[in-house]
Amino acid sequence: MKIRYDSIKNNVVDVDRAFEFEESLDIYNVKEFKGRLEKVGKQYILNGNLSYSLTSRCDRCLESTTVDGEAVISQVVSNIEVVSDIVESDGLRDEEVDVYVTAIDHFDIDEFLREEVLLLTPSKKLCSEECGGINY
Repeated sequence: MKIRYDSIKNNVVDVDRAFEFEESLDIYNVKEFKGRLEKVGKQYILNGNLSYSLTSRCDRCLESTTVDGEAVISQVVSNIEVVSDIVESDGLRDEEVDVYVTAIDHFDIDEFLREEVLLLTPSKKLCSEECGGINY
């Protein structure tokens, strides 16, 4: 879902999203994201609650497993022009600015949530901590 900056009325847009995506052999389900994108100066603040699940193979026994997760999202969002101005005026490097950078005219909420879920995914996916593995 793309949110065009020029279509935001009263400097606020409520966001209610749910969708699935695949990454390699894993299936991710963004069960629910309820939040708000609010304009503050030249930037936007995205706040909300995210719940998601991942269906994958256990890294020890290779059985199918589902991992659930939740997160509270609070992120500054800005287009590339505003971030460039901040970097230039404050003398910062790009990596020092804690802003999610978007296209000039829109914010792709689905892409942002996809990246967040991937970052929140544990590096080892286990069906249980006690899993003994394939030969158990």
